[in-house]
Amino acid sequence: MIAWLRTNRPEGAYEKTIAATAIPDGTLIIKEMYPSPAAACAEVDPAMLLPTSGAAVMVRDSHAAHDGWF
Repeated sequence: MIAWLRTNRPEGAYEKTIAATAIPDGTLIIKEMYPSPAAACAEVDPAMLLPTSGAAVMVRDSHAAHDGWF
């Protein structure tokens, strides 16, 4: 996912200004989950945040799920 982000979302670019390529199948994301509201974490150093609501491992597979993430 990091390689895709570096190519399709370079630093300083906004999503609407770039024609992104599709995220390739096999791409992995680990989603750390925090309690709501998210705004409660706005002033916390990201290095100090600890996920308290678990984590989800997501794999990009355009044929395995309706939204392309399994």
